[in-house]
Amino acid sequence: MNSMDVLTEQELAIPGSKARGVIPEALILRVASVAVLLVVWQFLSLLLSARYVPGPLLMFSAVAENITSGAILHHFTVTMLRMLVSFALAMALGVVSGTLMGLYRRCEQTLDLWVMVGLTIPSLCYIIVSFLWLGLSTIARRCWLSPGQPFLLSPSTSGRA
Repeated sequence: MNSMDVLTEQELAIPGSKARGVIPEALILRVASVAVLLVVWQFLSLLLSARYVPGPLLMFSAVAENITSGAILHHFTVTMLRMLVSFALAMALGVVSGTLMGLYRRCEQTLDLWVMVGLTIPSLCYIIVSFLWLGLSTIARRCWLSPGQPFLLSPSTSGRA
C-alpha cells in the first residue's frame, strides 16, 4: 500500500470530502428537495382538482406527448418569434429615444420623466396593464415586453448615479 492509497482512504473517511466515490452532501440535499417538491405537488394534485393543479405524472406525460408529436417545436418556435419581435420593438424604440435624448436637450427634458416612470414600474406590471388595455391577445403579449426595455438604452440616463 503506497501513501496515495492511504490518503484516499483517509479522505473517504472524512464526511463532505470531494474524494471519488463519495456523494457530496449538497447534491443529496438538492435531490431530496426536488423529491419533496414532487411529493407535495402530487399531494396537492390529489387534494385539489386536476384542472387547477395537475399532478407531475400528468404533466410529464403531456410534455412527453408534445415532444413525440412535434407540437412542442411548433410552440417553441412561435414563442421565440414573439420574443424576437418584442425585443426588436424594444430595441428600436430604445435606440431611437435614447439617441434623441442624447442629441437634443429638449427631447431629454420631455422624455426624462417617462424614463424614470418606466424604470420604477416592475416589468411584470406591464403585462397586466397591456391585458387590461388590449385584452388577452397576441398583440398584448407582444407589446408588454416593449415598454420596459427601451429605457435601459437611454444614454442620457445611463451615466447618472
